[in-house]
Amino acid sequence: MRSAPTRRPPGAARSGALALVAGLSATALLGLGATPASAAEGDVAIDVYSINDFHGRLETTSSTAGAAVISGAFQQAKAENPNSTLISAGDNIGASTFTSLSQQDEPTLDALNAMGVSVSTLGNHEFDQGRDDVDGRVVPASDFPYISANLYEKGTKEHAYAAYDVQDIDGVRVAFVGATTEALPSS
Repeated sequence: MRSAPTRRPPGAARSGALALVAGLSATALLGLGATPASAAEGDVAIDVYSINDFHGRLETTSSTAGAAVISGAFQQAKAENPNSTLISAGDNIGASTFTSLSQQDEPTLDALNAMGVSVSTLGNHEFDQGRDDVDGRVVPASDFPYISANLYEKGTKEHAYAAYDVQDIDGVRVAFVGATTEALPSS
């Protein structure tokens, strides 16, 4: 997915510009062969690439790209535009392939870190082994934050996880807001 160049307001400091990406896209990694649009001087072209429902699919098969292919495609895109970021809409693990599941998803978490995922929303499958597993194993093993604006501590209005993550991409502040499916069990 390609984003439009972000124009800084006249006289505004670079850090003053804020681009808001409202939610992590539920699309697969797309547009890697696209030609970037010309940007006016002072504009910053930011490319946001997204994966979702990865489910520990490390190997390339006839129906899935696999970690190495996704990583290679993203690295190529980042070489073309250093202001590219890779995000995940969740379900990185859980309902995983045997290779990942049999090793408690460690290879998947390592692969996502190596790919350069910068932020991920929490999918329902991240919770397949319970919240203690997410907090005690998944989050600490990840080099990127997990976010969700609609998960709360039970019986409160306090967010269980950060609702959003703000990143500086070439002087432009970009906010990523996560949302988790309402189908997540509440027990």
